[in-house]
Amino acid sequence: MADRPPRRSHPAGHRAAGAHRPSRGHERRQSLHPGCRIRRLRHLGRGPPCRPTIGSLVNTSRPSLLRLCNALGEPGRDLVLSAEGNVSCRLDDPAEGSRRMIIKASGCSLAAMTDDDLLLVDRRLISPLLDQPDVTDDITAAAYRSSVIDAGAGPRMPSVEAILHAVIYDETSVQVIAHTHPTAVNAILCSQTPELLVGG
Repeated sequence: MADRPPRRSHPAGHRAAGAHRPSRGHERRQSLHPGCRIRRLRHLGRGPPCRPTIGSLVNTSRPSLLRLCNALGEPGRDLVLSAEGNVSCRLDDPAEGSRRMIIKASGCSLAAMTDDDLLLVDRRLISPLLDQPDVTDDITAAAYRSSVIDAGAGPRMPSVEAILHAVIYDETSVQVIAHTHPTAVNAILCSQTPELLVGG
């Protein structure tokens, strides 16, 4: 078998005939596209952090609940407007027989919430409202006020939806509740022709 001639070495920058080379425009698009740049920087450990998913924030600790509130309230997610939306978590102690929850205070914006806007509430003082035949707004307000355990909460009230959250915790094993008003969902529910919005 005849010896093959030695492979020729090519000078730096030489491109073999037929080899694919992206156009200059293609290279420019790749290098300037924000998504490509961010992904490349993240791979190198120098890019902006990925925005956490909502699921990754679901936790019964107070700091995690606050992060969940702030994430749900981010304007870019388009899940709530103004003070809409409610978030809570179960905080029971079987040894003590306590049935508590941490819940957003009434009138707070999820995006701007701080730790002071999370109230510790005794569900045992709220759930019985469902069994009372003639519940007035005054009775409900009094029950809500008395249910707040936080010493520094002052006159603040739990979310108006506190009774719904309390009943869900009493009747299920759910640990965290997040209630929002996505604009897209509201548009479908309020439309007289919703099929046109979801029909593609």
